[in-house]
Amino acid sequence: SVVGVVENMQSGALDGPVQPQVYLPEQQMNYPGLAVVVRTRGEPLAALSLIRREMKEADRRAALEHPRTMQRVFDESLARQRFSMTLIIVFAAAALVLAMIGLYGVISLMVNNRRREIGVRMALGARAADVLRMILAEGAMIAVVGVVVGLVGAFAMSRLVATLLYDVSP
Repeated sequence: SVVGVVENMQSGALDGPVQPQVYLPEQQMNYPGLAVVVRTRGEPLAALSLIRREMKEADRRAALEHPRTMQRVFDESLARQRFSMTLIIVFAAAALVLAMIGLYGVISLMVNNRRREIGVRMALGARAADVLRMILAEGAMIAVVGVVVGLVGAFAMSRLVATLLYDVSP
């Protein structure tokens, strides 16, 4: 006998394939563990005692083990992807800090190597603002080259990141 007809659904992980579902009476197909899904109004865990009582009335053998909200099921399903994205964010932040330190080091080395040139420019009448502008322009050029190379790399890696996204276009 048919218990119900529903659309195809996600029965496992959210990024898994959508599959047809069939519901059969428990007497026809005795599973060691069944899942019961209950829609509530308000806080789902507040209705837990009522759900336990109703299940006991329906079947004395039934036991409610490991109750979870759908939000928790959803969160557990996406845990791997969230962990991967967290790692990507941490590594990206570390890369940004390292890039800033590296840029500072390159500009510092450039200024140190050109110390005599800068001294001569200042002695010949260059203003400090002009020298600063020159150094910052050269540093900005280095940063622009780094950003361009980084963007090319990011576009190349976008396919890898797309595999970590669920129901979001790259």
